[in-house]
Amino acid sequence: MSPYLQDGPVIAMLIGVLASAVIHLSQGLMKLGIQRIRTPEPVAGLSGRTLHVTGMALNFTAPLWVILANRFAPTPFFTSMYATGLLVLLAFSCYKMGECLRPVQVAGAGVIVAGTLLIAGGEYIAGTPSMATVDPRIVIAVAAGWLLATPVLGWFMLGRRTVARELVFGLAAGGFLALDALLKGLAQADPEGSTFLPQTPAAWGLFAASFVGAAGAFGMMQWGFARGCRASIVAANYNVGYVMVPLLVVPLATTGAGIGWWCVAGVALLALGVMAVQREGAPAQ
Repeated sequence: MSPYLQDGPVIAMLIGVLASAVIHLSQGLMKLGIQRIRTPEPVAGLSGRTLHVTGMALNFTAPLWVILANRFAPTPFFTSMYATGLLVLLAFSCYKMGECLRPVQVAGAGVIVAGTLLIAGGEYIAGTPSMATVDPRIVIAVAAGWLLATPVLGWFMLGRRTVARELVFGLAAGGFLALDALLKGLAQADPEGSTFLPQTPAAWGLFAASFVGAAGAFGMMQWGFARGCRASIVAANYNVGYVMVPLLVVPLATTGAGIGWWCVAGVALLALGVMAVQREGAPAQ
């Protein structure tokens, strides 16, 4: 057992920034790999299969980052930084895949990042409940509902417009990975801080179940890419889901906890950013 360090939230948020850059880059690599696999003519550079496998390998590091971050601070500190990596994906998508966004869409991505930073700053100043105080039954119920509902919703969206598919697949995937992080946080939780690995059979059960969330996030992203969704737009919605779900679920599952004004303002910025990013104009790939 290890108590949280005094500067633990800062460390957890820095891990969140690094993890976000890696995971966003992995999404771009997977989408570029799919594009090259579908292209009959040879393309200079790495093969589509190599790019896709590399992206998958980087994507599967997601659980490792949150396990590490949970050692230093409650899970929302890590998840609140996730949208920062969107800038990495936007640059990659523009220069490697031709998904250059219009100025209003780039501004929307910036607003999403600003909302993320506002939420993270508020969490740092006001603090967030220890994961040991969160009721796991509520988190499990939300996770089960998400697991059952999102594939059905994804199937229903297949005949809809590209931007609608991008919104649903992105939010669904981001929520899946957020629930993965929360379940791992619960599994590692201890009243004195956090353990590196679970310490009880029940905690090990939560830890094992959390990987269903990581698999769901990966599956929804791949499904969206296979249906022609743009990596940069899906990722913007993915970020919103990943940041918002812990902000809503943790207070819901913690007695006496509430949502601060910074969360409300941050969520409003996220919504505004998504509306801007969802504007038509960038060519669907």
